[in-house]
Amino acid sequence: MKPRRPPKTKPLDPFEWLPSPPEFERCPELGVLAILLSILDVVYIALLAANRDLLDEERPSWSPLSPTAPAADTILRQIDRMRRAVAAYQHAALPPPPAPEPTDDDIPF
Repeated sequence: MKPRRPPKTKPLDPFEWLPSPPEFERCPELGVLAILLSILDVVYIALLAANRDLLDEERPSWSPLSPTAPAADTILRQIDRMRRAVAAYQHAALPPPPAPEPTDDDIPF
C-alpha cells in the first residue's frame, strides 16, 4: 500500500507570548506551558529540516515519501493542535480585562 501524501505542512506562527510576573503569579502553570511551546517549536523545526519532502511543493504525487515523513507529519499536526490548545488555555486562564465603564466626560458617538 502506498503511503498517503500528507497535506502541505505549514510553518508555525512565531511564539511571542511569555507570562508577565503578575500573570505568572496568578497562573504559574502558564510558565511551564510557555516552556513546552518553546520546546515544541524546536521539535517542529527539526522535523521539517529532517523531512524536507513534507514541504516540497514540486514533488510529484507519485514520488514516495521518506520513511519518516508520515510519522513526522503526524507529530507536526499534533504540535499545531497543542499550540492551539495552550492558546485556548491561556485565554481561559487570563481573560482580557473588562472594558472601562464610560464616564460622564466621555462623548458618546
